Amino acid sequence: KYRGLITSHLTIPADVVKVRDTAVAFVCAMNKRAECVATVKCLFQHACTSVPDRAEYRAKSAQALTTVLFSFDDAMFRTMLGWVHKFSRNHRIGYRVFAVELVMELLTRMQERALSDVDRSDIAQTLVRTIIGRTADKGPTVRA
Repeated sequence: KYRGLITSHLTIPADVVKVRDTAVAFVCAMNKRAECVATVKCLFQHACTSVPDRAEYRAKSAQALTTVLFSFDDAMFRTMLGWVHKFSRNHRIGYRVFAVELVMELLTRMQERALSDVDRSDIAQTLVRTIIGRTADKGPTVRA
């Protein structure tokens, strides 16, 4: 009886997904222009702090923001990974939860990013250290 009602709350509406996909494609295209990189960096940071506190939205936002991260050049990619590491230590639990979700998505999709084996290993170690740092977090939702 309530099954349809519960399921509808767990999925993201198709029109929202379409807008997200279009926005990600636009931002990635903007990121190819040197004068837009600082704007995309700011937009990325703002998006990380604006993710709704619902698991489905966090997961889909992490996927979209990983795509944006992969569109940065190597130097800015490393800079943004440093920012994500700092973000994972923010005082707000919701930010830390999303940072863990984002790092997990980055680790999962790392093969999509064209990197040398040494760079890939360094980045993976940094991301794993970020996750390990959150295992002793005071917030139970961050540890989960």
